[in-house]
Amino acid sequence: RRSSDLVVRECRPPGPAPVLVGERAPRVSVVVPYYEMQDYVDATLASVARSTYPHWEVIVVDDGSRSAAARAKLAALRTQYAGEARVRIVEKANGGLGSARNAGIAQATGAYVLPLDSDDVIEPTYLELAVRALERCPELVAVSSYASWFEDGAAPETSCDWVIPYDLVEPLIYVENRAGVAASVFRRRVFERYRYDEELYAYEDWELWWQLALGGARVEVLPRVLFRYRRRAGSMVATVGYSRHAHLVSALLARHGPALAQRWPAVLRVYLEELVRLRDQAAACGQRLTEMTADRDRLWAEVQQWAQDATAAQEAVRRLQVEIGRLEHALPFRVTRRLGESAPVRLARRVKALLGLPGRRVTGVGDG
Repeated sequence: RRSSDLVVRECRPPGPAPVLVGERAPRVSVVVPYYEMQDYVDATLASVARSTYPHWEVIVVDDGSRSAAARAKLAALRTQYAGEARVRIVEKANGGLGSARNAGIAQATGAYVLPLDSDDVIEPTYLELAVRALERCPELVAVSSYASWFEDGAAPETSCDWVIPYDLVEPLIYVENRAGVAASVFRRRVFERYRYDEELYAYEDWELWWQLALGGARVEVLPRVLFRYRRRAGSMVATVGYSRHAHLVSALLARHGPALAQRWPAVLRVYLEELVRLRDQAAACGQRLTEMTADRDRLWAEVQQWAQDATAAQEAVRRLQVEIGRLEHALPFRVTRRLGESAPVRLARRVKALLGLPGRRVTGVGDG
């Protein structure tokens, strides 16, 4: 993966140094679709407000929220941002995520557009780095970044998974939705030609990447985590995207069938290469499993041998205890103090002391 500095150097022509301050600084329009996201939208807006790049506007698009809590949150946002000209709230009838994004983009006044879902957050430097790359590379239509996933209820910094998208490269985009994250920064003029498909209830961002790929657009990925995606049980991807994956992919194929037909050999090659990779990976896993099974059997045999050795040692101790007891009863008790204990008695005492056994006191009677 190329660094952002290398991406800038490779762009031809490199363009003038970007002007990121003053009236000439380009604005970024952050489009935030909102539907029943009253528990999360504050964190999303706060992440934009923390940006190191100050030339932004936020357009919150209410996509026909119905609950009283969602409506109350919209009213609270209007009050909270009444004195902030950079934040606007617009309302529309419910039409889905693609429809809300298109409506917000139509209201945008910036040179760049960042679609940002109302339960996700961005890093403070995302806008600045994205604008700098786009200003220096006129052939780019968008930039993306690495993404970190965090569990709902956890802090965004506590990552539970990672996504490293690749640049917009055919035919990879037709295989999986990894050309960019759900919050890429686009040139505003891109949407004069392309739009989010409003008939799709999910994968509308993937379908937009298909449009851009078929149109020969170039997208680059900034090699650092600048976007944090909230993993939510009730998200659209979790509730609809996964369960209707086959249907949604079929819809993509139907929309772009003629153009995709010309690229089938390349797409098929990617699938076959992936099958070969998975086959080799499965073979390696099988070999490793065989080795681990052999290690397990060897360790089990050693454990069994240790158990047998421990049993034999216990039996030897028992026999030694019996023999010591027999010797004690066989020893004479009239041992003179002057001569001291006999050698067998001393041996018996030492063995019993080592084994922690109770013993009888052996005393002499008389001096002679």
